[in-house]
Amino acid sequence: LRWDMLDPRWMPNTTRFTESAQVFTDHYSNGNATKPGIFTLFYGLPASYWDAFSAHQVPPVLIQRMQSLGYQSQILSSATLVSPAFDRNVFSSIKELRLKTPGDTSWQRDQQITQDWLDFLDRRSSHDNASPFFGFLFYDAPHSYQVPPDYPRIEPYWESVNQLALDDDFDPEPYFNVYKTTVRFVDDQIHRVLADLSKRQLMEDTLVIITSDHGQEFNDNGMNYWGHGSNFSRYQLQVPLVIHWPGKAPSVVEHRTEHFDLAPTLLTDVLGCSESATESYSSGEHLYTPHDKKWSIAHSYMNSAFLTEELQLVSYPSGGMEMLSTQLQPIDDAPLPMELIKRALKEQSRFYP
Repeated sequence: LRWDMLDPRWMPNTTRFTESAQVFTDHYSNGNATKPGIFTLFYGLPASYWDAFSAHQVPPVLIQRMQSLGYQSQILSSATLVSPAFDRNVFSSIKELRLKTPGDTSWQRDQQITQDWLDFLDRRSSHDNASPFFGFLFYDAPHSYQVPPDYPRIEPYWESVNQLALDDDFDPEPYFNVYKTTVRFVDDQIHRVLADLSKRQLMEDTLVIITSDHGQEFNDNGMNYWGHGSNFSRYQLQVPLVIHWPGKAPSVVEHRTEHFDLAPTLLTDVLGCSESATESYSSGEHLYTPHDKKWSIAHSYMNSAFLTEELQLVSYPSGGMEMLSTQLQPIDDAPLPMELIKRALKEQSRFYP
């Protein structure tokens, strides 16, 4: 879900929900694909640690802390949790984790996880369960460009998406409208979840966070990039972040934030951890506090990037490197910010023994 979809034309329910929430207008994922996007969101660490955490099946501090406090977890994903293998890292400590949701299409599975969530809250209610809960609902229709056959289309609409037909001369509007239609469909599912929480009077003491693993590009850079996982521009990294936080007034947060920041913020402000200890388990800062950090790290499935406001230094598995502007134009003669690069390299390895 790219950041500019938070618009009443495409997400009317979620946009209305922002009236009682904090909206982060300059928020970025630390990955341009699902694997690094979800990993960085939960761990607050660069995706360079993926292999180590997966090999030892060590869950994030965030989930470990919730489990130690007796949180009941309900993990519902329309996409499989075995590829990428979130069952071996992010959710490795969740008992009876459902790896695949029934359904032939992503939209059927999206509807299913919504219903499963409502059923979960029904069961809690019938047992008068007073324990805290954590839910994760991962919708997938915008990833696969599928909606029900009778769902209203945003026109003009590309009925049969064929990605082999894409090139730099392809008119993106019908394809982009397919994406917008799937976003609106997921917005309907979000509405069902939010309306149910309100009906149960749970909104008064429940944090609700709406964000995404990565963005989606439709040749916005004019360089024949489509989808995600192919570059580190804002179209593939910038995502919405909306937080309904009981006790906090609705607001617009304009300073830059990133996925690294979510876990340490929740751990210190909700789950009782020391704010001074966040550096011992995370690369992030506090979401609500502006900071002067001038660099970031983002990963794809294979390559990674050191990012500043002026440039991108992209590293490839072959050992090659490329310096680009934020508009993806090659830069040949800009001075490298060596001190910042050293800090970024250290951040990708400082938790190894």
